[in-house]
Amino acid sequence: QRSVNLRGKLYRTRLNFDASDGLNIQTNLRELKNVAVLGPAHSSALGQGATYDLRNRATNKGIAVHGSERGAGYGSTVLTNVSVSGFEYGVDLENAGLSADNLFCSSNQVGMRSSQNTHADINHGVFTGNIDGIQLHHGGQVALERSISAANERHGARVTGSLTAKASSFCLNGDRGVDVERGSFHVISPSGITGPGDDIAGATQYGGTTSDHLYVTEVQRFDKSSRDGAFIFHNYGVGVHGSQADIVLNSAVVSYNGKGVTGANLKAKNGSRVKTEF
Repeated sequence: QRSVNLRGKLYRTRLNFDASDGLNIQTNLRELKNVAVLGPAHSSALGQGATYDLRNRATNKGIAVHGSERGAGYGSTVLTNVSVSGFEYGVDLENAGLSADNLFCSSNQVGMRSSQNTHADINHGVFTGNIDGIQLHHGGQVALERSISAANERHGARVTGSLTAKASSFCLNGDRGVDVERGSFHVISPSGITGPGDDIAGATQYGGTTSDHLYVTEVQRFDKSSRDGAFIFHNYGVGVHGSQADIVLNSAVVSYNGKGVTGANLKAKNGSRVKTEF
């Protein structure tokens, strides 16, 4: 774009947890806002709060949201302008609901973990500098919108649940952009209406039709597609890797991945289903 507006945020509250868990939230919390939660990797004993020796010092949980047996459908915790850094698990969700806007998880072993009966809606999230940006276990569900999981040591996202991405990126990770095992990864175009069934709308919003694959050149096909659902770019391993997975990539750009020994943008095996158009 010709002009870009940058905004900076000054966090008025900084909570240091040098050798323990951070915040433990049971069932739901109306809103946690404008706070930085720093863990053992930022121990005040190290001076200046700098990250130091991440693998050995990033322990405990930063923000743990553990709900009731009624799970994610019972209330929802809201995080707004929250940063979590220096823990084993930056944000840890179990049997709970989470809604977050401007959530930053950096320099954790795992930026965010979602497990059990959990549903999280993340807008404007950034997961970077972790070992894994996002992990989903045992049916956990995460919906990302306008979010980035980039420059993590291993995977942008490791999925054994359900991950939905809209206008989001998984780039420059040390291994795979998105690793799916016995789970699902659906890319939805912002022009899609309600869910995975509408993601083809983004691929055809410039007048394309489902017969456009008959065009001779890639340029003709590309011109008909918005490609605005997800950007999965320059991961060292496979861009999207699936095993017993359900993968929908209709409005995604998946390119320049596999610079390591794997050498592939997309790899699906063990009965995986892949749906990708345009």
